[in-house]
Amino acid sequence: MKINKSNLSFKNLSYSNNPQSIVLHHAEASKCSIEDIHKWHLDNGWAGCGYHYLVRKDGSIWRGRPENAVGSHVSGFNQNSLGICAEGSYMKETMPEVQKKTIIDLCKYLCNKYGINKIYGHREVGASNCPGVNYPLEEIRKAVLSDKETKSYIKLDGGGYVNYNGAPGINLIIRDYSADITRVFAWVDSDKGSSWAFDINPPNGNYTKLLKNTSKIINIRNGRDTFSKGTYYKIKVKGYNKDGKIVAENEIMLRIPN
Repeated sequence: MKINKSNLSFKNLSYSNNPQSIVLHHAEASKCSIEDIHKWHLDNGWAGCGYHYLVRKDGSIWRGRPENAVGSHVSGFNQNSLGICAEGSYMKETMPEVQKKTIIDLCKYLCNKYGINKIYGHREVGASNCPGVNYPLEEIRKAVLSDKETKSYIKLDGGGYVNYNGAPGINLIIRDYSADITRVFAWVDSDKGSSWAFDINPPNGNYTKLLKNTSKIINIRNGRDTFSKGTYYKIKVKGYNKDGKIVAENEIMLRIPN
């Protein structure tokens, strides 16, 4: 599955999204690009494209907001959700098979990544007729959620803390994880060495015992580098099973306060 990157410039995004559900939409436009939607939403006075993904009629996937950024796709339901928009006006049109299959594949990928088991149409959680009466909502939801394969996932949270042991620090919280994960490592940006280590049975003092909602604050990354106030850092996290195989990956953007 290929996800196309978009060169969109956003204004004042909030990087506190912890995805727990997916909300499906249609664009109410028979033809549109991710750039079109971005412009429409900027014209509304928003930070930019309110959806995290756009799936076009040809089956191509385009990235909108980062997954860890709070969306603007359902009033009152943007926090902890991912918005997927389908090109088309499905009050009257019929969805092409290739587009439907791609939405199913994208939903499966995101459900696997975040341990999500809730998929809604916009109209189910907001005052709207979106994603349209002809949108194959139940078919898509059933195809995604009837998959009984064991899903591996890690859910993340955290925040920046000033003056931890004399320097700015970042707190990484492992909110939840699938039962097959026994060890979690985390890296800052492109650092080669991991800065966080969690384990079911910590082998030494450098590891924190892995529990639900376990957390660890660090102010020295990669064993030598410090953090800067007012700066965002991308934290990349990998979960390992008892055989040492990577079974889940996730990332979160965290900011050190000024």
